[in-house]
Parts: sequence; C-alpha cells; structure tokens
Amino acid sequence: MAQRAKNKHRVKNIHAKIKNRRSDDLHKYSRKLVDSNAAIFVGNVNSLSLVKTKMAKSVLDAGWGMLKTMLEYQSDHAGIVFEEVNES
Repeated sequence: MAQRAKNKHRVKNIHAKIKNRRSDDLHKYSRKLVDSNAAIFVGNVNSLSLVKTKMAKSVLDAGWGMLKTMLEYQSDHAGIVFEEVNES
C-alpha cells in the first residue's frame, strides 16, 4: 500500500511540473508577442469544441485558452490593442 501512495504522489508531482512548465513557456511567449507588436488579433477559436474531435489531446496540450487569456491581460497592461476576431 505504501508503494501505491508513493507512486500516486510521484505522478502528482510530475503533472504539477508539466503544468508549471507549460504556464511558464506560454507566459514567456505571450510576453514576447506583446513586446514586439503594436496590435494583436486572435481568432475566436473555441478550444472546448475542438476537444470533442480526434485532435483532443493536441488541443489540450497546446493550451490555447491560457495563451489567449495571457495575451489579453498582458496587452491591456502594456497598452497594446488586443482584439478577438470572428474566424467565420
């Protein structure tokens, strides 16, 4: 039983590291985009509807929603135009 609890804790730590690394990478990338552009336009991609397709794992791993949120608040803070564009 102790081994099972140890493995559960290890898996939890691995997932936490992955989450933190993804968040850090997205933050750095969005900061670079905000610093190098005067206006940012993002398509209104609904990642929740893409999850229902066979590309679900790729969509979830990419973190589209997190990136869009980070771009929005960083653009507001930097005084840069951020707009969500209808892709249809």
